[in-house]
Amino acid sequence: IRIIPNVPLIAVNDSLVRITDIDTLPVKFTAAYNNWTNQYSISFEKNERQNYRLTVLPGAFTDFFGRENDTIRSSFRTPALSDLGNLVVNLQGVQEFPVIVQLTTEKGE
Repeated sequence: IRIIPNVPLIAVNDSLVRITDIDTLPVKFTAAYNNWTNQYSISFEKNERQNYRLTVLPGAFTDFFGRENDTIRSSFRTPALSDLGNLVVNLQGVQEFPVIVQLTTEKGE
């Protein structure tokens, strides 16, 4: 999960962030805020076809202007593993980044 604030954060209180499963049992997670990209990333072990709820209580995030967040709630469901896939692309001779890779059919669609 990535939370991208509009204003850079100066303080993050992970103890005010919670993830629960469908049974409202807490899910262990790790979180980190990247100052450079202004992203708060949450990682946790996910099960397929599972419902989760993210709750961020007031005061978890303090922005550059000293403002704190209100309660943030979000629910989401993980897909079945059979609905996902992996694609590994090895690029050779790349001189410049970023690189745009476009996957098309033989007809260019």
